[in-house]
Amino acid sequence: MTKWIDSLNQGLIEATEWTGRNLKLVASVFVVLLVMGAVWASISYKNESKEKKALQAYAPIERDFNTWKTPEKPKDSTDKAADNKEKTPEPVKIDPTQLWSRMTHFIQEEGDLPASQLMALIASEDAHSIGTAKAVELLDIIKKTFNSGSHMTEGLILLKKGDLLANSNKCEIAVANSE
Repeated sequence: MTKWIDSLNQGLIEATEWTGRNLKLVASVFVVLLVMGAVWASISYKNESKEKKALQAYAPIERDFNTWKTPEKPKDSTDKAADNKEKTPEPVKIDPTQLWSRMTHFIQEEGDLPASQLMALIASEDAHSIGTAKAVELLDIIKKTFNSGSHMTEGLILLKKGDLLANSNKCEIAVANSE
């Protein structure tokens, strides 16, 4: 056991002597690592703030989409007493074409961020209610905007192609394309 402690002490002494002889090299390596860390931290900060801004822009569009998609519940007679005390504001009317425009604009602007892919999933989920032409438009926007190689994007495009073909009574073409 004492041999091991002696060899460890000897190694530390030699490392200290080597560091003293090569102080410029050690200081240079330390400075390079410090600069690389600072650059990495600033890039990470910029990316996080970009994603945070995208999510802040994403939230109101998603809220409006959910408001538009979820119809108001009819009030029953038991709610009349509550209505006399407090009047609830009128539900906001959402124009689907204007909402669609906001969604596609967001996808085009933030195409390299996960929030944009989430927006594309939401838009593709309900493109059929806006129209087949809009669904085709969405596919074109996704192809142009998203980075190639994204499995989620490829899956989304294949899913929407299958939906469009199925809605056009061309199921055999959709099945043939999936193989």
